[in-house]
Amino acid sequence: MTNRINNKEPAPIEAKQWLVILDELRQVNILLKNRLVHALKQDVSRNFIETAEYYHQKFIDKDQLIRLLRHDITSLLEEHIDAQDDSAPWLSRFFTLEKDMQRIISEFSGMKAAFETYLSEKQDVRATGS
Repeated sequence: MTNRINNKEPAPIEAKQWLVILDELRQVNILLKNRLVHALKQDVSRNFIETAEYYHQKFIDKDQLIRLLRHDITSLLEEHIDAQDDSAPWLSRFFTLEKDMQRIISEFSGMKAAFETYLSEKQDVRATGS
């Protein structure tokens, strides 16, 4: 995401790019859930199950947020087609969604890194037998 002042892309094109980014996040989220299922097949200790439930809920929350953002962006693009201009209310919604996109990308990246670190540490513990 870039600041509108420095962005060379018209706002509607950038909004369409957000839909692609959200689809990529959705696909990665599916892969993370699959890794969680695989990890649960390996370890069913109480502590691991509690942590797995935590991450499972985070993944579900991200799925819901992705769906909501897709809906809002699609609605924004439809409004732009109808209005044929970048009116002040439209741009206000655009900037709000731009911040939302920046936030979900940042949060998703942090969640993914934490989950991968946790799985890596679990594998290290199993490998050493501790």
